[in-house]
Amino acid sequence: WVGNPDLAPSRNTGVDLSMTVQRPRATVTANAYLNRIDNYVAVYRARRLTMVPGVMNASARSYVNVDALQRGVEASGSVTVRRPLSLSGDVSYVRGTMTPRADLGVTSSDLAETPPLRARLRARVDDGRLFAELEGVASAQQTRVDRSLGEATTPAYGLANLTAGLRHGRVSVAAGVANLFDTYFVEHLSFQRDPFRSGVRVAEPGRNLFVNASWKF
Repeated sequence: WVGNPDLAPSRNTGVDLSMTVQRPRATVTANAYLNRIDNYVAVYRARRLTMVPGVMNASARSYVNVDALQRGVEASGSVTVRRPLSLSGDVSYVRGTMTPRADLGVTSSDLAETPPLRARLRARVDDGRLFAELEGVASAQQTRVDRSLGEATTPAYGLANLTAGLRHGRVSVAAGVANLFDTYFVEHLSFQRDPFRSGVRVAEPGRNLFVNASWKF
């Protein structure tokens, strides 16, 4: 890694648009945004300019100012189907682009480590004492990556999580299974940190069990 003391501070100019619709048994919230970021600090692969004793690398990670644009949407909602059953979910998507710097070898127009389309859907039964929840999580394939930095695409995946529990007075106990079907998957926000930047795929945990207990006082 090589620092860059000549970096200029970033400046963000953006606009947000939000909307909420509420009904006795349902609520929907949506948000859209557009951000222009002048002098966005991006990581890039800097070429070695001079020989340094003991350093054999031909390039190093460093930082550079680029002009970037981020736009995205987020939405969430919940509805009570029939007590004690309710459904809820959310979805998010962001697109990040930058102005290439061909003079530095930054030829990609896609910002690194940008999350792909992601959605969650939950079905919950809760009578105040007993509760259970089934959750589905889906992430799309991320193909918009910074190839000039060597960033690789991330496969799509889908997960299921199951939780059940009970409340008694001030005590609440819950148990569940995360990644119910033992799905193999890797997260997208892992490229700049060791050992991920070497290209190694490190999977997230497979099927795992958990128990939580809490007491309110």
